[in-house]
Amino acid sequence: MSGKVFFPYHPRGWRLRLAFAMACTVVLLAWAVAGVVASGSLLEVVRAGLSAGLLAALFTVWLKLRPRSEWGVTVGPLAVTVSKPLGGRTDVLLADLDEARWLDAEHRAYALVVADGPQQRQVLLVRNLFGGQAELEAAVRALELARLGSRPPVEP
Repeated sequence: MSGKVFFPYHPRGWRLRLAFAMACTVVLLAWAVAGVVASGSLLEVVRAGLSAGLLAALFTVWLKLRPRSEWGVTVGPLAVTVSKPLGGRTDVLLADLDEARWLDAEHRAYALVVADGPQQRQVLLVRNLFGGQAELEAAVRALELARLGSRPPVEP
């Protein structure tokens, strides 16, 4: 592998679930506002406020999970850069990578195990963040090819 390869995140499933949850929350909010108008009770005002807060939180996460440039996994000849789902990045040098393996038989998650001194940490690539299984497997194949290319030659 000579250059960097980028695999974007596109969590369609999560965004659809969040859109459905937002639609349900809008119904709850409308019901709560109707209760405030009808009775003016403090409990109804609190219910409307909580519904509005939940709607704002769901909308914020929905926006953070939208596809955008440079949000995904970048595999290079020396390092892998993994974007975190809600912001930030994690760089993993291939030389520091102790192990890389599938976590389950269905290949829903791939773990990069990195030794940080006496402790180990895992960086996960999960299928839910990619557009589908094929995109995750393509990212894993590129990562495995980069790992093979970064290993020192074995002397006979």
